[in-house]
Amino acid sequence: MVTQIPFSLLFLLSLLLVAVICFLVGWLLAERKWRKQIILEREDATKRSRAVIGGQFSEQLAPYLPGFPYKPTEVKFLGKPTDFIVFEGLDEKAISRVVFV
Repeated sequence: MVTQIPFSLLFLLSLLLVAVICFLVGWLLAERKWRKQIILEREDATKRSRAVIGGQFSEQLAPYLPGFPYKPTEVKFLGKPTDFIVFEGLDEKAISRVVFV
């Protein structure tokens, strides 16, 4: 004897199956999107980091460039919020003035 499954139960089961499939497809698409976004964010962070490091390098090199008004041996690099602090007379061990650059 074969029993028949009511139509309403079949409809609900198929509806549930479609909902589960839609959820899984949506989840996979979102996961793929976020993975791409993470890769883009990491690339952007690397570019910014390189720019900051390059800027810091050039700031530390500045006292040795021609035209810098102070002796490189009397200049100390701070970074933030002041780039340099100059101790005029430090070479002679007689500091006469302190300048924030």
